[in-house]
Amino acid sequence: MLDSLAPMASPHRHSTRKLFYALPLLMSLLCLASTACRATPTTSTTFFEDARGSAFLQDVSDRSFQTNHPIRLEPSLLVRILSGILVQERQRALQAILAGPSPAIAVFSAEEIQFLVPLLTKAFVSAQANQLVGFSVTRRRPERSSLESSTIETTMGSLYVHGTSLYFSLSQYRFAPARTNSDSLAHRRLPDASGLSEYVLLFTPSFAQGTDTLHQAAQGATTDKILVINYPLLQQAPPSTTT
Repeated sequence: MLDSLAPMASPHRHSTRKLFYALPLLMSLLCLASTACRATPTTSTTFFEDARGSAFLQDVSDRSFQTNHPIRLEPSLLVRILSGILVQERQRALQAILAGPSPAIAVFSAEEIQFLVPLLTKAFVSAQANQLVGFSVTRRRPERSSLESSTIETTMGSLYVHGTSLYFSLSQYRFAPARTNSDSLAHRRLPDASGLSEYVLLFTPSFAQGTDTLHQAAQGATTDKILVINYPLLQQAPPSTTT
């Protein structure tokens, strides 16, 4: 299935590698913000990487961390999971009253899902009980004017299965270093290296979204950068179900 995914040379390969090796640090920082985070990644093993992104396995040193890996997840199920992951921009109360809630948008494009699904399918079968499945996807954001150059954006995260739940963690969302370093007022909406500070992570259909009891924030509230998806319940629902 992966024969069509032959690696391609790219001038952005070096930057993709730098972001890949930074992922353990990013996820560790996310874990430090949680009082019950058990999934602190240590070493990583890459089994695919090209200009479009990468897939890899990450060892977790905490012996209390448990998964159902290796596990066979149907590609059609992974398509539904990735298609249902959304982000919604945070709004202040006055903004919500005047303009209404901001629309939720898909984290992954159809092309990104097509790229990731065969890789994740193979990764879950190869993963051991102490490993997370990690991924990255990159895309070129087109110029909005003749004076603006195109920007490479990166989305990164990890997944693992425990019991009837699939845990999805997003560590970067359409992150572009050039944009966060810009002096333009229009580009000062992303103060952190994740690109997620202005967004809430959601899942549709909502009945398949579970409650995260493993990753509690310091204030006692659940973090919005981690989704818990009841995948057997999602499998039982017709594909047309959207609520």
